[in-house]
Amino acid sequence: MNSNIKILLVDDNPDFLENMRAIFTGAGYQVETAVSAEDALVKINSGYKLIITDFRMPGMDGLAFLKSVKSRFPSIPVIIVTGYSSEEIISEAMRNGVINFFEKPFSALDLLAYTETVLKQFGEQRELPAEIKELFVECSRSISLESREKILDWLPELIIKDVLAFGLCREDELLGVSTALIEAVANALYHGNFEIKSDIRNDGSLEGQKQFKNQVAECEKNVVFSRRRININYSCTAEMIQIRVTDEGSGFDWRKFIGKPFSLYSGKGIFLIHSLVDKAEYNEKGNELTLTKYLKRK
Repeated sequence: MNSNIKILLVDDNPDFLENMRAIFTGAGYQVETAVSAEDALVKINSGYKLIITDFRMPGMDGLAFLKSVKSRFPSIPVIIVTGYSSEEIISEAMRNGVINFFEKPFSALDLLAYTETVLKQFGEQRELPAEIKELFVECSRSISLESREKILDWLPELIIKDVLAFGLCREDELLGVSTALIEAVANALYHGNFEIKSDIRNDGSLEGQKQFKNQVAECEKNVVFSRRRININYSCTAEMIQIRVTDEGSGFDWRKFIGKPFSLYSGKGIFLIHSLVDKAEYNEKGNELTLTKYLKRK
């Protein structure tokens, strides 16, 4: 299924690089590797669909590497993996085009699952004729769904492809929006409608993950939770894209999370959302989030 998708992995640790190569090759991807940013820059071309890179390597640093990649190929998604992260470093990376980050050590399966979600969103698009695209002024849609975990597999993809089909924005302008949308819908489902506390898997342990999955399964069986709706309204013009995600949960005090330290399993989603769009605004109750991304006029 993924045999035509080419990925570049960049890391100065040969063992880590080989492990990652084996995992992604096993999932069917075409994988190439590079042990430095300089080596990677020689290999990069428009054929790559994704770059996964360490951020602190000998020689050219991650930020210079990222800027060089984005100046040449702005539509290629870039994910960073690093064992030496700080909010300042991550924020700078986000401002320069990174769509997500994973702190070492992390679950390779989590990275693989996220990768597959992103690549599906920016897969084959139905192309409208140029003379038709130029007629579009705005596209908008409303979606309402009951709460099931399987919506995370296709709902963000549907929205991104829908917006791209009208030609009002470019793929590179939506890379960050796609990650923010994934996080927003996941939060609305798990923590909004299902009311599952984020601290259940704070330590990233297998036991915590198991408890989390068990709670999700129980909520899907319970009509009190599963029939709660997730409502999404989105619109796009040549100037901006705006997406509103609303759940039917009790809400939360989002102020407690803004600007606070995060971990892989608690607070990271909110940090990503605020880093990847121009505005992320909650309603007073905390059960509605509006994402706004301003687009560059051609």
